[in-house]
This record gives sequence, C-alpha cells and structure tokens, in this order.
Amino acid sequence: MESAPSLIMEEIHKQDLFRLISAGGRLQTFKNWTFDKKKNAVCTSVNLAKAGFVMTSSSGKCTMCPFNGKVLEWENEKEDPL
Repeated sequence: MESAPSLIMEEIHKQDLFRLISAGGRLQTFKNWTFDKKKNAVCTSVNLAKAGFVMTSSSGKCTMCPFNGKVLEWENEKEDPL
C-alpha cells in the first residue's frame, strides 16, 4: 500500500504539474482555506501559494509542496509560511 504523500503526489502529477509552477496556479488549489476567514491571519492561501504550497485536504489545514512531496499541517493562523 502506498503512503499518503505518494498518493497525493500521484494525484498532483495527474493534474497539470506545470500549472503548479506559478503561485497563481497553486492558489487555485485552495478552496475554503480555514485561515482565510480569520482577521489578521498570516497563514493565508495567498501566502502559502507564494511559498510554494498546494492545498491537499478538505479539512482546510493541510498543504504539500508539489516539488518535493513535503506535507505540512498548519495549526495557527499566525504561522508564517514565507
């Protein structure tokens, strides 16, 4: 059985990986990001996309770097992904 990060990477590669090269393409993966609704949040979908991450779960707190497969879960809206 494959690990969760490898399954996520497989799914991302099924999508257009070239689309994820730009921050705008990565930003499109963020739907209902939890901290976008928080006033003065730093850990926003825009900052995460700029830092190279894509959203990987519907929970609104899990991201992954599509280039190295690193998965991170964000717990605090004050965390700075940049």
